[in-house]
Amino acid sequence: MAASDVVAVVLAEHDAYNAHDLERLLAYYAPDAVIVDGEGNLISEGHDAVRSTMARVFERMPDVHVDWPAVFHVGAWVAIHDIVPNWRIGDGPEHEMQWVAREETCLTPTRTS
Repeated sequence: MAASDVVAVVLAEHDAYNAHDLERLLAYYAPDAVIVDGEGNLISEGHDAVRSTMARVFERMPDVHVDWPAVFHVGAWVAIHDIVPNWRIGDGPEHEMQWVAREETCLTPTRTS
């Protein structure tokens, strides 16, 4: 798997997030995908849960977007420095959130929309 292909998959997923295109976004997740927070707490497991989580994010924050100033990979794994300048928890004020996401990739989406 070429480095450019691995990174391109993750960047395409981020583009789908920024477009708030839920079906295109889900195409980049395996049916049994697991999303955990930085402390290992389960956020979503499986397509239905990921769809529900992302739908709530997009509904609660209609202008949310992610920037990625740094991306690197080792094999099929990609680490990406995500910055969301307009994150909001509940009804609280917007603030910047940053994290490093670690994603295992494949060359093709798991589903097509």
